[in-house]
Amino acid sequence: YGVVSLVNPNTTFVLDEPADGEESLRIIIPLRRDLGTFRSIAVTWAISGDADAGDFVALAGSVSFEAGQTQANITLFLNPDTTPELIESSILQLLSVDNGASILTPASKLYLVVSSNDDPHGVVALPAVEQTLVITQSENTRALHVVVTRAAGTEEDISVEVDIQFAPKSIITSGGSCISQSIINTTVLVGIAAGSDVGEVDVPFPDDTLVEFGAGFCLTATNVYLTSSGTTQSTADGISPRINASSTEVRVVFDRNFANGIVGFAGTSLSQNEPSSSSSPISLDLLIVRSSGRYGDINVHVQLEGQSGYADNATDMSLSTTIIPFAAGDSIKTLTVYVYADDIPELDELFFLTITSIPSERAAIDTDTSIAQITIPANDDPHGVLNFEATTYRVSETDAAGEIVLNVTRTRGAFGTISVGYQTVDSTAAAGTNYAATSGTLVFAENERSKLVVVPIIDASAPRKATRTFEVTLGSVIGGARVGTDGTASVDIQSCHHCSIYVDSSTVSFEREEGSAMAGDIVIQLNREPVFFGTATVLWVVKTSTGANAVHDFTNATGTVMFNHGDESVFVSLSLLDDTIPEEDETFTFYIAGIDGDPLVGMQQSSTITVPANDDTHGVFNFNTHASVVGTEEGSTLTLTISRDRGLFGEVRVNVSTSIAVDPPTNRTAETNDFVLLEHSLIFTENQTE
Repeated sequence: YGVVSLVNPNTTFVLDEPADGEESLRIIIPLRRDLGTFRSIAVTWAISGDADAGDFVALAGSVSFEAGQTQANITLFLNPDTTPELIESSILQLLSVDNGASILTPASKLYLVVSSNDDPHGVVALPAVEQTLVITQSENTRALHVVVTRAAGTEEDISVEVDIQFAPKSIITSGGSCISQSIINTTVLVGIAAGSDVGEVDVPFPDDTLVEFGAGFCLTATNVYLTSSGTTQSTADGISPRINASSTEVRVVFDRNFANGIVGFAGTSLSQNEPSSSSSPISLDLLIVRSSGRYGDINVHVQLEGQSGYADNATDMSLSTTIIPFAAGDSIKTLTVYVYADDIPELDELFFLTITSIPSERAAIDTDTSIAQITIPANDDPHGVLNFEATTYRVSETDAAGEIVLNVTRTRGAFGTISVGYQTVDSTAAAGTNYAATSGTLVFAENERSKLVVVPIIDASAPRKATRTFEVTLGSVIGGARVGTDGTASVDIQSCHHCSIYVDSSTVSFEREEGSAMAGDIVIQLNREPVFFGTATVLWVVKTSTGANAVHDFTNATGTVMFNHGDESVFVSLSLLDDTIPEEDETFTFYIAGIDGDPLVGMQQSSTITVPANDDTHGVFNFNTHASVVGTEEGSTLTLTISRDRGLFGEVRVNVSTSIAVDPPTNRTAETNDFVLLEHSLIFTENQTE
């Protein structure tokens, strides 16, 4: 069946990647089939090594030989890309063949080499905005901070030669040649490490006068090379590092007025969420940058001001300081802003942090970056939280209104117009049988706090289970609000075929004296109509005139009684306690307090029980002396004290009278002119005891 091999095994194909925008390079690899050629066969192949899926259209595949065929080709396509790359070496190898054929192993592979491309060592440039004046930290002298950038590839260390001419501002800006007009000439070497895209160096200069009166620099990139190769200038071969032809020269001018720098914020638009109500303030650091000259000490003054209706720089935000000092040579300072929580629903809060002044003759404020806007995004539910006012509602299926009304409330904030969807969901109640399926959208206008959902109720008109339930749920919200924890309400439909329960007219009023009523003497009849289907449990309670439970006056001041299926009436027996506490007239009320499933209560819901005053309500009066009182001598005044025990209610008049008595030991009888009663009656006010 044959032996398959490469026509040019163990050879190396050197390939140049197509330029960006060109078509892929087509490469033909010929194969041969020796000895037998019976049957058709398929040969698999693969590329391994540095190549990846971005380099070749396919890194593996197969090629077929028909029966009798002795030659075939593998076709490869090398893609163009813009990725900087060094030399890529790969191996193409025949892997397997089917149908009984075999591969000649010594002739099964060859080598593919893609040349370096797309500036793997980079393209260097001089960015004008990066060249600044500094005070060198080591020597404390003035210096030009030179920056060279590298684009494209970052392979290997490279070195860039930069010529610098230093001259008065008028010469640098005249437009002529820097070299011919320069006063000071120097060349510096800027290194860029492998993997890095920037190189920097400080170039000190001694001439203070030129800076004081305005000066400039002309920088020209003249040479770039691989550091490992020495000072050999690179060639334009697409492999060696090269200089960007449009960025070989840059002129930088520093005015006398800005010798101490130009100051602004590094970022002019920031956002910080308000912390949660229980959290500490959040710290937000802003960078203040001094560019150009950095010679003298300066103080930068800032001011914070809230600019929206909700922003209050007294409670929402504060600064660590309002004066930021820069020492000579300083280029960056940090200002800390503190953001506080307030738990108040608010829309976006805007604050403006402004550099207001720099008390220095040779420093300036960068007007483009002198104001930083800080935004605290809308917080604490500014558009509201939507809930049902109650999570459980009850309605009678025979309610005259024929509907249940649910209130949806909007708490927290009420900014803007919002909407929320709602719909009914079956539980034990069925839409179409017990209620009408309802859905829709509630729209809240700005500052609107509540909306109503109305669901029609259907009277099934047949005895059935006392209670059936469905739910109403709030759905998707538009406008920034959210649904709260009470976004679902349950509605119980009560069967009113057993729900008119009332106190029978014959037992709506009782009068009993305390101690006269036997246990269970007070019997209250409860009736149910018009039909008597199902069970109902009635909760009842006896209350005093003040509304308190009459637990001190009745043995049973509260309880339940059940209507069974078919019951028209049930009875509640009450027992009045006989206590020894003086009491005025007492009125108690028997109430129907509730019914399971809340069936409708009838017109007469209570019964009145009156207990007259009892247990010496107004008191018991006695002299508080012994049976006889002896005066000391004639002409004296004798005072007797009358005490009031038991009840102390109301004002009471006590009359006093005298009578002639015989003294048993002497058998003497007093005469009417022997004494005179000075008080014939006494008045006790309420609560007076003597």
